[in-house]
Amino acid sequence: MKDWSRKVIDALKYQVSFGSVPSDMKSSLLLELGKEIDRRKVYNEPTQEIEALYQDVLSLNV
Repeated sequence: MKDWSRKVIDALKYQVSFGSVPSDMKSSLLLELGKEIDRRKVYNEPTQEIEALYQDVLSLNV
């Protein structure tokens, strides 16, 4: 299991330090989180936490 919260926190810290995140960082995070949401839906696992992280990544400035 990956530590999704840590990845999102690192992206948020990057934004605070530099004012924005690289578009490839944001895109890859959205892709990974989207895949994890789909995987959890297939296996009937809770998705609320990952969906909240997905929304946080969507709000990052590019």
